[in-house]
Amino acid sequence: MNLDPQVLSGAGIVMLIGLGIVFIALIVIIALLYLQAAVFKSAGKQEQKAAAPAPAPAPAPAPAPVPQAASADEDEEIAAVIAAAVALMAQEGANGLVVRSVRRVGANTPAWGLSGRQEYVNTRY
Repeated sequence: MNLDPQVLSGAGIVMLIGLGIVFIALIVIIALLYLQAAVFKSAGKQEQKAAAPAPAPAPAPAPAPVPQAASADEDEEIAAVIAAAVALMAQEGANGLVVRSVRRVGANTPAWGLSGRQEYVNTRY
């Protein structure tokens, strides 16, 4: 490989010109964003002066309860809700689909797959 000083100096000049163009473009974009912020800020102040005072804010809604671990009864309720949702979505196009029961199935992954998955999880952190 021939490292001619003229080729290297030409490559350095191209690199510096490229970096200069990138930084100039970034400076122009930043200036445009500041200009846009100033324009919208002044337009917002003019609209606030013309607008009537806002009504009192509504009280904040109560925070949602934190879900707890599901028991067996809750699992059955969830299965019933899922079955009802499936039936509602399918209504007329069910083609005889009836959900009789929902039960958990055991792990049918081979031992080598389980060990590989466990090894992957253990090496992540």
